[in-house]
Amino acid sequence: MDDEKVYIELDKKREFCLDLNTLSEIEDAYGDFDTAVSAFQKKSAKALRFLLYAGLKHEDDSLTLEQVGAMVKIFNLSKITDKIAEVLKSQK
Repeated sequence: MDDEKVYIELDKKREFCLDLNTLSEIEDAYGDFDTAVSAFQKKSAKALRFLLYAGLKHEDDSLTLEQVGAMVKIFNLSKITDKIAEVLKSQK
């Protein structure tokens, strides 16, 4: 359903998706999903960057962590963080 998709405006409008592949990649990086969410909630820049990267990678497999990190600027940081938090809340 298209209304369940979440889009984040970065260098362009991108779909942020937490599918099973994304969740598995997050577990590989953090040990488990809850640890990643906890790091994000503590405002870890690394956790934010990784969650954003993992959620965008489905659209463009060539994306790197560094490219995704460069897309986030101080002026859009809060908006992006809020959008990811909204998606994470829906996963519980």
